[in-house]
Amino acid sequence: MPYFFDNVDKASIAAGPHAEQLIAATSRALTAFAYGGDPNHDQLPQWPSYALEDRSTMRFDTPSSVEHDPYGAERLCWDGVSLGGL
Repeated sequence: MPYFFDNVDKASIAAGPHAEQLIAATSRALTAFAYGGDPNHDQLPQWPSYALEDRSTMRFDTPSSVEHDPYGAERLCWDGVSLGGL
């Protein structure tokens, strides 16, 4: 969260040489999404809309990348498990 809202000074563990690039990428994605409903901007790779077929997910890092169905094997372990009591 410190990257999205450019308040790394409140979470010193998030500070470092990577912080400026992550702040620019994440805060611009949040602003673009809030303004127009699409988080894409020129400092990120093309981020497709989420769909169950490929589960495209942005991995914010230096550099950021789109991953398709991250942790898919772990997610599949939950197929058939009832979570009704939660």
